[in-house]
Amino acid sequence: MVSILYRYAKLKGYDTAQGGMAIREFTDCASVSSYAAGAMDWAVNAGLINGSGGALLPKSGASRAQAAAILMRFAQKIAG
Repeated sequence: MVSILYRYAKLKGYDTAQGGMAIREFTDCASVSSYAAGAMDWAVNAGLINGSGGALLPKSGASRAQAAAILMRFAQKIAG
């Protein structure tokens, strides 16, 4: 999901610069696929993803509520 949002943000010319909190601070950062690492880092830095219990859970699917929260944060923090 964050890979799609990241690519969309780049396409629209939104700020996708990296900075701030890195995904390495999460216990399961090694589980993030290499193709999604940059997008996940951006999503964490932008405040779109907060994790759960110190983990990102990249191999788990997002619930409807989690997806809605990510999209709402994207609309407020990135596109807004």
